[in-house]
Amino acid sequence: MQVLILAAGQGTRLGPVGELIPKPLLYLPGGSLLEYQLQLLKALSVDQVFIVVDHLAEKVEEHLRALGWEDSVTLIRQRKPPGLLGAILSAEDCIAGRFLVLHGDNYFSQVPAYFVTAAEGAEYAFLTDGVASISEAKRLATSGCYLLSPAVFPLLREVLAQGTGDSLVELVHPLLAKERPVEGLSLRGWRRNLNRPRDLLEVSARILGEWDRCFHPASAEPGYNKGGEGFRLNPPCWISPTSRVLNSSLGPHVTVGEGAGVVGSILTNAVVFPRAEIRDVHLSGAVAIGTQVYQLT
Repeated sequence: MQVLILAAGQGTRLGPVGELIPKPLLYLPGGSLLEYQLQLLKALSVDQVFIVVDHLAEKVEEHLRALGWEDSVTLIRQRKPPGLLGAILSAEDCIAGRFLVLHGDNYFSQVPAYFVTAAEGAEYAFLTDGVASISEAKRLATSGCYLLSPAVFPLLREVLAQGTGDSLVELVHPLLAKERPVEGLSLRGWRRNLNRPRDLLEVSARILGEWDRCFHPASAEPGYNKGGEGFRLNPPCWISPTSRVLNSSLGPHVTVGEGAGVVGSILTNAVVFPRAEIRDVHLSGAVAIGTQVYQLT
């Protein structure tokens, strides 16, 4: 099975954070959102992974090299027009059969192997959030995980030429109208779009609070609720073993990434990105990147 990760969004709702970090590189406990998705795919029978990129594409490429995934993943540049449907169409020359699409700004608490198994043989299948009070097209388009047939590409060109819109709903509508076999399967666990900085804080906090019931890379285990000399810990927190934390109080719901430095600070409900450096600050509801702090609440 081939997999297409859509990661070309501009991240405008992230504000200044999005100017520095593309959404796939937003940091969760123990790894980037992209790393979470790639590790998630390891549990599936995946032959090839393609990632559609545009905004800060060079940072995504550099990150893949750092993870050692550069030979396992193929980057595809977003074609015109920009947007969701154009991003899917950008992969047309690479797709040979039915393929799984993941939105690169989504966190899933469970590996979607159940979805792939249940949708075996379906030409089109969509993982849904189970909202029943909306139209069928909108219900099918509620989650950023779906299986498509290569026959979708001519339909995509048709929809884009009509100029009616660029959301997933605009693709589902004609599939239903043409009476194509379309299945909707209910999500297990929970999922969340990381569109805004506060989404990052909320997802990080929920992962920490439900650690044993949420998907995370196996490599993240050593940092969970890690105590240490020189700082006080109020769990749940995730502190990288390679970070430097001195004379500080952390938690609850604090994530400190690899190689980060936290000195003389009090942090609650915060994400400190890898290699960030903060000193003598009192933060709650904040993100730290490099030497900059972005207060969100």
